[in-house]
Amino acid sequence: MSDGDVFGVFVYPDSDVSDVNRGLKVYHENDVDVPPSKVDAAKGFENFDDAKFTAVRGDVGESIGYKALREKYPDRDEYTILNEIYLKGDGQTRAEIDLVVVDQDGEVVEMAEVKSVTGSSSTTQVGDAIEDAEDGFVDRTTSQRIEVEDITENADNIERTTIGPADDSGYDINTGLTEAEMNALTEAIIARN
Repeated sequence: MSDGDVFGVFVYPDSDVSDVNRGLKVYHENDVDVPPSKVDAAKGFENFDDAKFTAVRGDVGESIGYKALREKYPDRDEYTILNEIYLKGDGQTRAEIDLVVVDQDGEVVEMAEVKSVTGSSSTTQVGDAIEDAEDGFVDRTTSQRIEVEDITENADNIERTTIGPADDSGYDINTGLTEAEMNALTEAIIARN
């Protein structure tokens, strides 16, 4: 992300949210998209560790992470970025991947985990999810665009990325915002709606 980026806030209607892909709909490249039900639930949060606040902050982080990946893969005709893809097996969720980049041929190119706070370990989360799929613990995904085989057959070529706050050097890509700025943006979104 470039210096001076300003994020608009778009709270999309819950009715637009698909159960296949939560939809992180980016109507303008600087939008931060958060479902209104989460924003409403977070009103009156007690502190930055409040689960209602962290749910909104997580969506803010994923929106900004989406933008960072879109800068890496700018051609919308060549690459689709999906978000919140669940890997399921044995009747349970085995993993949730925040962002998945798929090329026009349907090949999974990159899988990214986004964190909105410093010191949050996510370095092995994507790798563990891919390993679970390879080991047969995953029998389906929640995306109509990605099959388990799309992950397992290309596992060695999938880039595994972490995206997090600018004040933590432990991430592959930084969001351009510090944890404090991420908290302030989340507070502003909650207060505005």
